[in-house]
Amino acid sequence: MSEALKRQREQEGAIVPASKRALSNDASPVAAYMAAHGVGAAGTFIKFDGKSGKFTKAIDGEEIKEGTEAVVVADQIQAGWMKFNGKGNPPTRVMGNVFDGFVPPNRSEMGDTDQSLWEEGLNGKPADPWQFQVLLPM
Repeated sequence: MSEALKRQREQEGAIVPASKRALSNDASPVAAYMAAHGVGAAGTFIKFDGKSGKFTKAIDGEEIKEGTEAVVVADQIQAGWMKFNGKGNPPTRVMGNVFDGFVPPNRSEMGDTDQSLWEEGLNGKPADPWQFQVLLPM
């Protein structure tokens, strides 16, 4: 953690979230869409690969090294469902801020429950088009 953040935590008892920064020219299309539609701040999205057990940057696959420190902006955590709508199309999101009391609907309420209509997933079996996600800003 940077010295500035340590001082802020000591002085204020918390780290105050920074204002949303503008997208840079090299931001991913997903980051641009999320920032434009209020479902997340611009930034670098990190994903976890369960097979390799590693965290990587979504934009370029660069590994986040073990021991990297990050500060969680807990009051901005969002949870809910995301449906991918094909390459080049923005996803459909049914998500909200957990600390504002948002409760995601049950999967059965999202539609698209006929598995015979689902596209084939990476494992060769029908893949649910709706995926549950938690966005944890850091």
